[in-house]
Amino acid sequence: MDYGYSNPAGLICGVDCSLKAGGCHATCDGSKLESGETCDGSHLGNNSCQDFGFANPAGLTCVGCQPDPSGCMAACGNNVLEVGEVCDGANLGGKTCQDYGYSAAAGLACAAGCASYSTAGCAPTCNGVLEPGEKCDGANLGGKTCQDYGYANAAGLSCLACDWSTSGCAAVCGNNVVEPGEQCDDGNAANGDGCGGACQFEAGGTTCASAIPVNMATWGTKTFNHTTVGGGQHTSSKCTSAGPDRVFKVTAGVKGFVTASLVRSQTSYNSELYASATCVDVSANSDPVCADSKDPMNQVVLKGGEVVSFRVAAGQVSYLFVDGYTNAEAGTFQLVVNLAKGDTCADPIPITIEPGTPMTLLGSNESLSGLEEGPLCGGLAWSKALYKMTRATDGSLGLFLDPAGTNYNSVLYADSVCGANATELACSNVPGASGEVISLANVFANTPISVGVGGSTVGGIPSGNYSLVVSP
Repeated sequence: MDYGYSNPAGLICGVDCSLKAGGCHATCDGSKLESGETCDGSHLGNNSCQDFGFANPAGLTCVGCQPDPSGCMAACGNNVLEVGEVCDGANLGGKTCQDYGYSAAAGLACAAGCASYSTAGCAPTCNGVLEPGEKCDGANLGGKTCQDYGYANAAGLSCLACDWSTSGCAAVCGNNVVEPGEQCDDGNAANGDGCGGACQFEAGGTTCASAIPVNMATWGTKTFNHTTVGGGQHTSSKCTSAGPDRVFKVTAGVKGFVTASLVRSQTSYNSELYASATCVDVSANSDPVCADSKDPMNQVVLKGGEVVSFRVAAGQVSYLFVDGYTNAEAGTFQLVVNLAKGDTCADPIPITIEPGTPMTLLGSNESLSGLEEGPLCGGLAWSKALYKMTRATDGSLGLFLDPAGTNYNSVLYADSVCGANATELACSNVPGASGEVISLANVFANTPISVGVGGSTVGGIPSGNYSLVVSP
């Protein structure tokens, strides 16, 4: 203890009979600062937080007789860069806006708390170099093209005052894509089909006399993009047909089956679709079939998805009416019209089935070839109409030959592959009558099912008219 230690032990007498303190040791007990200790308890010697880079000396403690600066606090706002600070006031530690991708150095500031920088004062320079805050700069468009703005052609986008300009983007009329500036695009630049050469809606289709012509010189498909806004006002004997409508005049150059459908993804309102052999403006049209797709649970309003189909002779004229469920229902739509032979696997009647209520397809198997396959459920296969049915979503498929519209001894069957009896999924043959029913539980989306409507000589007349009800 005479040598400054708290512990008296350790002092010895050397061989030269002098006292030796080499065995004495400090006791870290907080009582006093001993030899070999930097600090002890509250005895900090001459140490303070300033020895550790802080402006404020207070806060230093002693842990294990070693200074502990964990209690030292930087004084943010004194322009002195201290431990734990990346900047302080005007002291930015040598950083500028250029370190953050800007061309100009000025504008960087120290954020509150001195733990980060603020680039709010940094300003991009429109100089051909893409900087933070700029959408584009000169020829650097940041990876954007006209396609990002709905155009089919990528070229034409430019940079104006470091913001994108679509003034050089141009729509391509006739590519079947509705682009900015176009009201419609039906895949051609022809006039007289509802969508004109400049891809704007044509004024026709409001009256029977101005019905939009659909000239089907031979088998094939035509697509019409239009709107019922500003359309005519016709009524139907079977549909509610309350909204404005567009009338299409279909002329078949060859015999076959006309199928018309409103594409759900391209229809913007609660639509209806019906067909008539004649067209009148002042009274109800005597349409043979009406389609109005609805939610069976009545929880949502379905837009589009309607399908009508019927057989026509060469030269026959039919009218299609695209209407609305109520007088407030109007909007854009896409109408697809197909004329198919309907009795060969090479050209079956195409039916796209959207979820909703049942659709009724009218037809006749009289004088059809349709001998490529035959049902396996008994009876002699006769000429038949062949359908290619495709669900838009996974689900079931119900088929029913309604006796009210079927006047012969019919046969109904379904195959997974047209023309291959070995792939038959189901078959129904009510002897001597109609009323056939088929139910397919698991039909996958976009996987076609071949459906044949034929006849049998066993117990009745093998051909005639039929009414096929399709339930999604």
